[in-house]
Amino acid sequence: MAKYVGKDLTITFAGTDLKAEFKKLSTTEDCDLVDCSAGADTNHDYLATLKDGSADLDLLEISGGTALWAAIAPGASGTLTWAPNGTASQTVATAYVKSRKRDIPFDDCVAISVSFQFSSAVT
Repeated sequence: MAKYVGKDLTITFAGTDLKAEFKKLSTTEDCDLVDCSAGADTNHDYLATLKDGSADLDLLEISGGTALWAAIAPGASGTLTWAPNGTASQTVATAYVKSRKRDIPFDDCVAISVSFQFSSAVT
């Protein structure tokens, strides 16, 4: 299996390219489970119901970052597209910006963290 490093990641949200500034992308996909155990069951039995997902992105703010900061305003929605190994194989989900955070240290790079909540299937 081919190996790759994160430096080749491409990522966009609502048409805004986030690749140049990214440090780390973490995605999570899960689903709700309903406990269907009953009667003489000796183990829990579950049924999968609604799927869910989210992404957390850490990036650096460069060149003032005004357009970037505006694009990731809480409540903003759009298509989140990412491809860990360049543009060859993209993953797509409709998402909302759940939260954003900006750290402005005295002696280090200005960093931004943004959390996305998926509102569609991940394809």
